[in-house]
Amino acid sequence: MRSLWHTVISITWFLALFLTTPSRDLVGTMHPLMAAVHHMGATANAATLPCAQPESLPRCYTPRQIQQAYNVLPLFAAGVTGTGQTIVIIAAYQSPTLHHDLHTFDRLFHLPDPVLVVQTPHGMAAFDPSDLSQVAWAGEITLDVEWAHALAPGAHLTLVEARSPADNDILAALRWAIRTRSGTVISQSFGEAEDCMTPATLATQHALFVQAVQAGMTPVAAAGDTGAALPDCADAGFHRAVSSPASDPLVLAVGGTQLAMGRTHQESVWNDDGGATGGGYSAIYARPSYQNGVTTNRARGLPDVAADADPQTGVLCVWSASGAGADQLFTFGGTSASTPMWAGILALAAQRAGHGLGWVQPALYASAAHQTRDTFDITQGTNTVSVPDGNGFRHTIPGTSAQRGWDAVTGWGSPNARLIVLALAHPTSQPPPNLPRKEVMDPCITCTC
Repeated sequence: MRSLWHTVISITWFLALFLTTPSRDLVGTMHPLMAAVHHMGATANAATLPCAQPESLPRCYTPRQIQQAYNVLPLFAAGVTGTGQTIVIIAAYQSPTLHHDLHTFDRLFHLPDPVLVVQTPHGMAAFDPSDLSQVAWAGEITLDVEWAHALAPGAHLTLVEARSPADNDILAALRWAIRTRSGTVISQSFGEAEDCMTPATLATQHALFVQAVQAGMTPVAAAGDTGAALPDCADAGFHRAVSSPASDPLVLAVGGTQLAMGRTHQESVWNDDGGATGGGYSAIYARPSYQNGVTTNRARGLPDVAADADPQTGVLCVWSASGAGADQLFTFGGTSASTPMWAGILALAAQRAGHGLGWVQPALYASAAHQTRDTFDITQGTNTVSVPDGNGFRHTIPGTSAQRGWDAVTGWGSPNARLIVLALAHPTSQPPPNLPRKEVMDPCITCTC
């Protein structure tokens, strides 16, 4: 009998790369950052899932459990649910069953149906269920929408779909979302090695983020799922690198943890057979001023924050476009899970503030440095990984170890939402309305970082 806990083979770009030799061109293409997808059976089985028991791995978490773990419920009780805010989700391709799946997810987990608007500003081809890339992006979209909604159930959702995952198409979707002021938070659960992007693409992307934060929009992005390593630009193996767009200093970079819920809140760095959180130091961007005092490295460090991302402690989703049938339950992992969680929390903070937050790192770092209770500090683990090279051998790419305070593996840690929302909504100091040039684009690519 086939186990309910089985991996959907080749459903993600990550698994194909991390477990086998790379075999596709990675330059100029963004990739969904789901670490693993596990089929749990029909939604009717939700009440009896073995993974729902907290005693041992693997685990799977419901929205209510994550809301409890990250102290979101007191905000809901106070009426802070994201009302009046819109979370913008950027993704490629489409998920043809999204509206149905979200409605089923809401009924299953007792959430209100949100306003969900799907925008295809540059057109969209018909969904091809035989194209694994399209299927993977459909899963990505499902995860992003359902879990942004789970953390901010009162917020509206706008999904902006790019025609393809090519950099130019992703940036076109981002440009449209910013130009139309589509929301207050922009969630991006994808990435590629920053040093594999052309200088022109990086400059265009960065200019868009400048426009976003100056308009009060907060960009959020996943830090990656292959630890300190990313596929190299020649598609021949892995190298030490960080992911873009998360590495941009105007983007809130989100890493991943393994969350153990029990009598106490226990989290460690996500690093196991299912992957590892991205993190490290940029080869493109110099250290921004908000990181002065937390690192001596001259480069931008990431992530800024983290949340549950380990597939062994994954989150439940309803997804009908996988090929397994309608109304099927899956657990998802990866920083694609932690990123929409933080997008939801930022929507809560924007509601509390009464306006979009824009560039949040100055306030986040100032608050976290003086009030560590705003986040759950992660002090155990590393994102060192063993990866295949182009010749079939494996080698170790050294990462960063967690420590007290900020580190380049889980940032400041996971959210204590009740406190971090208050800190971001009412910061003790405001970032400048016009970003200094050195914060905006100070490339570190020509220096020794």
